[in-house]
Amino acid sequence: MNTAPPSNVTNRDVSVLQQTAQGLTTVETAHELALTPLTVKSYLSQAAMRLGVRGSAAAVAAAYAYKVIPLPDPVTDPVTLTEEQRKLIALVARSKTYDQMAALVGRPLAVVQADLQVLMRALKAENRPHLVRRAFQHGLLTGDEVRAWLS
Repeated sequence: MNTAPPSNVTNRDVSVLQQTAQGLTTVETAHELALTPLTVKSYLSQAAMRLGVRGSAAAVAAAYAYKVIPLPDPVTDPVTLTEEQRKLIALVARSKTYDQMAALVGRPLAVVQADLQVLMRALKAENRPHLVRRAFQHGLLTGDEVRAWLS
């Protein structure tokens, strides 16, 4: 299993990944880092490629797993999720689409969409990359789990 962090992730990649993990949009990240939104998208895409994944949620998951960005502080707020909702966390962390998630869990698309909305609210997540951060904070996703599917 490859657990070594990629060595070619740049400081700017790290900055963009950190902002993305905090739930900021591309436009908000661009404003924070004094970049254009297109440049932010480019850095995020390059960071994902360097981490060996596709998609911003997967890039954040891999960045945490490889300790490219610091793990978020844990939270102790109780969160109640169904087993079906918990299964979606790993799929979001892999940047799967709704259709892919529905096929992988063998459930109707509308049900998966509804469960993901409930999951987002329960974890107080702004978007999918932020959901990954919140899942790490709640101990619902770990670096070991992410590294296992990256290898």
